Amino acid sequence: RIKEDSQLSLIERRKMEKEADDLKQKAVDSMKEMVKKLLGEAKKEAESYEASSSDDKGIVFRPKTDLMADMKAAGACLEALSNKYADKPVCVIAPGSDKVAVLTQVPKKGSTVDAKAWLLKVLELCDGKGGGNAVKAQGTGSKMDKVNELEGVAKQFL
Repeated sequence: RIKEDSQLSLIERRKMEKEADDLKQKAVDSMKEMVKKLLGEAKKEAESYEASSSDDKGIVFRPKTDLMADMKAAGACLEALSNKYADKPVCVIAPGSDKVAVLTQVPKKGSTVDAKAWLLKVLELCDGKGGGNAVKAQGTGSKMDKVNELEGVAKQFL
């Protein structure tokens, strides 16, 4: 905010405030565009994932695309994988620079895996917190030095 006691005329002050508002809006629009692109890349990568024989109990997916631990982008991956592999439990592990997002989802019927218990077991390794229910859960962890071990813990839980 421009100080009221400055020597600028009211017209100059309004012009500067408008320019500042325009810059803020450009930054917001740019961020929205970046998130939209990130969501698209995340979904595309998840849709192109092909399960291997080691995925017979469930899918543990860590995208190659840097999702920056964005919960919406990780959620797009989870949704795409859960649709593609509707009969399998799915876990998405999306590390960022200072935290990791983890999402789990299991089929509503016929699964012996509890999504919340699975999530909490994975997050336990990286000082994480989360919540959800037996079908779907999400959370974040902060111990980034343990990120590379999360996939193993998630697969072992199955």
